[in-house]
Amino acid sequence: MGDMNYRINGIAKSVLQLMNKNMYEVLRYNDQLFIEMAIGSIPSMLKEGKIEFAPTYKRRANTNTEFAMSRTPSWTDRILFAFNPKTCDLSQKVYDANNGVAMSDHRPVFSQFQLTFDLCGDGFGKGSAEVEQSLDNLELSYRNEDLHVNKKQELTEVKNEQRIGV
Repeated sequence: MGDMNYRINGIAKSVLQLMNKNMYEVLRYNDQLFIEMAIGSIPSMLKEGKIEFAPTYKRRANTNTEFAMSRTPSWTDRILFAFNPKTCDLSQKVYDANNGVAMSDHRPVFSQFQLTFDLCGDGFGKGSAEVEQSLDNLELSYRNEDLHVNKKQELTEVKNEQRIGV
């Protein structure tokens, strides 16, 4: 996550016209980060969710609708993510900008993810009943070890008491 300073290729007036028509997919195909990812310059494990919000830079401070025309509007603040599909599943539920924060020429972006992972490490995607059974078995094995240790301690204590009493 960060201010990556990738820009949308094009002139500001054309970008604004596409923004007014909510044509974010066209803008994305002209986005420098999207292009870099498509040609393999960015590690392929890094992903970005679908952008369905207006460019977040360069806005006039203290306004929600005006852009500073000295720069082409762009998505400079981005959230990229990665995960190992063998051990978990990560799905992005929300990816958006907060236009209510207007103190800067950037609008903050935010995301919400759902993470699902294999708790027991013996096969991603098992049902919750199987995971619960695995946890129960694990707990039972620890209890048995504790009982085994306690019996040895008690036996040792009994032998020690007999020696003292002789």
